[in-house]
Amino acid sequence: MAGTIAGIGTPVAINQQNFELILAQLQKRGINNQIAKMLAYDILIITQITGQNYREVINQQVTENGLSLSKEFIDQLNILRSATNKLHIEDTEQTNVHVARSIV
Repeated sequence: MAGTIAGIGTPVAINQQNFELILAQLQKRGINNQIAKMLAYDILIITQITGQNYREVINQQVTENGLSLSKEFIDQLNILRSATNKLHIEDTEQTNVHVARSIV
């Protein structure tokens, strides 16, 4: 599998076996299949760029309660996204609980 980094256009070779391993680990932790596929691809790209081990990334960013993305990881994910599709953190502390659930 090959892809490109969004906004950069650099071809990136993806190790299909690692992709499948990451996907299985994400699904085992209860991540929705479609989200797990996208996140598995992103994790592979990030680990290739940063030299991190994908198991460490998963253990740090995926908990039994779902995704717990750090600001640093979101910044890394944003490298892969176009300017109009960047992720950010919403401060839900001061937000009505029903609105906060919709944002998350």
